[in-house]
Amino acid sequence: MALQCPANSPFDCVLLDLDDTMYPGGTGIGPALKRNIDEFLIDGFGLAADMAASLRAELFRTHGSTLAGLIALGHDVHPDEYHRYVSARNTRRTQTPTFIPGTNRPLGPLAKSSRS
Repeated sequence: MALQCPANSPFDCVLLDLDDTMYPGGTGIGPALKRNIDEFLIDGFGLAADMAASLRAELFRTHGSTLAGLIALGHDVHPDEYHRYVSARNTRRTQTPTFIPGTNRPLGPLAKSSRS
């Protein structure tokens, strides 16, 4: 059974950046996100910087993500707050545009297609 979008959805598709497929590793987004996760652990749990980095790496290794690890360990971390803290801070300045293959035009914001 195929997943169907509601007729009133403003989206035709959703693109997810998995494993640096949209933004190459050289953009600096990965290190910026790691730094933000460390800061989340420092600010939220009072950890020293070296302990935050170690915990981030261990939770990623054992649970697939820091957030999943924190939740599995019983910490009351709301996913929206975590992602807002980690993803929205200091990462935009590291992004470079992704270009449409074979052109010099950057990929723009998603818009609903005209095939409704």
